[in-house]
Amino acid sequence: MKAQHLSAEHGIVCHLPSEEFGYFGWPSVGRLDDGKLLVASSGLRSEHMCPWGKTVLNTSTDDGATWSPPVAIHDSPLDDRDAGVVNLGGDNVIVTWASVDLRYHFFELDLREAFEKMVSVEAVGKWVEYMEELVDDETKPHEGSWLLPSSDGGETWGEKVKVPVYTPHGPIPLRNGDLLYLGKRYVIDRAELDHGPVLSARSADNGRTWTEQGHVPKFPGTEKLSYAEPHVVELP
Repeated sequence: MKAQHLSAEHGIVCHLPSEEFGYFGWPSVGRLDDGKLLVASSGLRSEHMCPWGKTVLNTSTDDGATWSPPVAIHDSPLDDRDAGVVNLGGDNVIVTWASVDLRYHFFELDLREAFEKMVSVEAVGKWVEYMEELVDDETKPHEGSWLLPSSDGGETWGEKVKVPVYTPHGPIPLRNGDLLYLGKRYVIDRAELDHGPVLSARSADNGRTWTEQGHVPKFPGTEKLSYAEPHVVELP
């Protein structure tokens, strides 16, 4: 096969190094039919893991030469992270993410011990104070893996939909119009999530409803813990 060469220019979508909440992580990019680029990320946060992650969108109408300021399209009381964006054709687009309750994320570590490994001593008190104010009855409706639809190219957004599986970057569109999502079944307990199977789910209505199809068998001699953040492609 003849080698393919890529001609590209390096650019920055968003850069806020001096801001307390200037961290953006794990972006996904999608191009709409009209050429507009959408970048979805977990942004306006302080660290790789923190209580304040938001689902953020930046847009470009000049092929990435310039970008809009970041707009938070979803902000729950939890850490909204691992955003994906998928063009469904025309002006239809979806953004996916997971809202993670960090109180159940660190196994046997308590919050202060976990946070001290990530941030300065000065920041730990603020983080712990915020987390200790969370109440299960208020956070449970937000926790899980989600999808947000738009029918006007990301200008406005509909009601969010809970989906059965979770992975960064979300599902893929198939040639027949369905969506295929390969990921872990989302559960609150991090240890249970990490050791769970990789599942496939399918939607025939642009993500409004989902049907679980099956799981990916574990290769002999490996651990389920090693199967994190899966993705899938459709072959010819």
